[in-house]
Amino acid sequence: MVRAIGKVSNPKVTGKCCLSTVVSANHVPYTGAVNDLDMGSYTVTAGSFIGDGSQLEDTRPSILIIETDCTIDVEVGDAVYVSSDDVVKRANNSSIDTAQVVGFVLEKPTASTAYLILSGVVSLFSGLTPGKKYFLDEFNGQITDIPPSDSGSVIVHVGQAITSSTLLVGLSNVYTIRS
Repeated sequence: MVRAIGKVSNPKVTGKCCLSTVVSANHVPYTGAVNDLDMGSYTVTAGSFIGDGSQLEDTRPSILIIETDCTIDVEVGDAVYVSSDDVVKRANNSSIDTAQVVGFVLEKPTASTAYLILSGVVSLFSGLTPGKKYFLDEFNGQITDIPPSDSGSVIVHVGQAITSSTLLVGLSNVYTIRS
């Protein structure tokens, strides 16, 4: 079960609120899913800010975090997908089913619950190369700066490194399968 929550935070951002509307006039819906995912209705709040709200026209990436059920082996920082039994599991590039990344695990309040970041800036990594694009790896939940080359592997772009520990999440719904 997926529950959207109002937990929106980015300790690196100061000043203006960096939340933008999830559904907007230029919103393009995700069309690459094999299974439907009902996220229900929700309200996302960005906490408090000073001013009249005019600063909400910020153009930085939106931050959207949801709470969801997960398998016990999922860890903070893992790239995850939604399985057919409606829980998130560690993603890998071995098949189209396991390669449909929906986000990264930001926090695990319990063994079977995870907060996922679906878009925005994630500071959960180490050893990233700033400026490099990152892809889903063959190892469960991991990412790499080298696109997969094995036959049958799925190429999934997940974002671009901003610093050695920070990834700008840019999930793609376009998949290429190596022949």
